[in-house]
Amino acid sequence: MALYHNAESPGEWQSFIKRNDIRNLSLQEQKKKYLTEQLQYDDFISQQLISRQLAFNSLSAMNNVKGDIENKIINAVFNATPALSSIVENTTFIDIVFQKAVLVDDKGGVPTISVTNGKQGGGSVSPVVYTYVDNNSQSKLVRFSHTHPATATNDGGIAAHVITVGANLAGSASGTISGGAAATYNGVPFTGVAGVSDIVANCILDGGGVLSEISFVSQASAAYAFKPGDQLTIDAAALGSGGTGTITVTIATGDLTGDILTMVGSTIAENGGEIYSAANSPEVQLNLSYTSTSTKTAVATTSS
Repeated sequence: MALYHNAESPGEWQSFIKRNDIRNLSLQEQKKKYLTEQLQYDDFISQQLISRQLAFNSLSAMNNVKGDIENKIINAVFNATPALSSIVENTTFIDIVFQKAVLVDDKGGVPTISVTNGKQGGGSVSPVVYTYVDNNSQSKLVRFSHTHPATATNDGGIAAHVITVGANLAGSASGTISGGAAATYNGVPFTGVAGVSDIVANCILDGGGVLSEISFVSQASAAYAFKPGDQLTIDAAALGSGGTGTITVTIATGDLTGDILTMVGSTIAENGGEIYSAANSPEVQLNLSYTSTSTKTAVATTSS
């Protein structure tokens, strides 16, 4: 490292020995002083050359980083289709859209997005993980997917088997009570699988013998997972209306509440992979933050 901030060449020997600070020194001291200043000057020049080369290399590296480093996410949502079925196997998607084209390198690890499952429908898994699946080689869209396995009993990690308190099941009822007294009947029992899927409901029997309202109150076992096709029955005697006849409720998809997946608070985890702007090199870190309120609700359908 140079010993002087502004090292100068000692110049020619004949000029050097005429300097005021040198001419009165002995010849030996003059030679020693001359060699010292010459070494200092050579060292200074070397350091300047190194500094210039480093600056040049840095500038070259910057020039080699092409494109827009500020490329960012402009949309992050669950894909509207297909529906998220809680019963049959199906794959749903999250689409992340950038301002400009991006590339995904998943050789070092596969990016994921973990979303919260509210478990409103009785599901048991949260978070639900969506895994990177496609970037179409180079586009603004990066897609993540989650495959829900077939669960015939409707009680999987993502579920839709809950009948909410106050839900009116009258639209799924058939049959009439003949000769019964039109009135409101509260806390009446409907029979399903005895002791398991039995329910209690508040009902209104109209003048035509039809239950115009069947408001769900409770079920015999909270662990039972309702599914489309389950049947609940009540006869005139159990209703307490007098007369004869039986009412049958056949549970439909619309009677069941499903889990709600939400992207609120979710983030992209690269997991050793790299999502980067197509105009840049992978070393240039891309801003992967986003804000999303997108949701996906599970439905108890038997088709994907």
